Amino acid sequence: MFSLQRTKKFDKSISTLPTLVRESLNTQLRYLIANPKHPSLQTKLNIYATNKYKAKVFESRITNKYRFLWKYNDGKVILLLIADNHNIVEGKK
Repeated sequence: MFSLQRTKKFDKSISTLPTLVRESLNTQLRYLIANPKHPSLQTKLNIYATNKYKAKVFESRITNKYRFLWKYNDGKVILLLIADNHNIVEGKK
C-alpha cells in the first residue's frame, strides 16, 4: 500500500475541477493507493511530463476527459503533480 503526497500545483488544479470529477478523482486515488496498476486507472507513462520533470511521470484516468499525473517519490510514496483536462496533461494545449 502506498501513501500520497500532494504538490501545491495539484491542490490548485483540483480546486477548479467540476464536483463530479473531484468525486471520481477520490475514487481513483483509493485505487492508486492500493495498486497503481489497477485497470480502472489505465495508468501509462506520460512522455511529455517525463521529459519536463526529468523523471518517470505517470498519467492515470479520472474520467474520459480528465487525467492526473503522478510519480513515485521515495519508495512507497506517490507524489501527485496535477489533475486536469486530458489534452493539458498530454501537453497538447
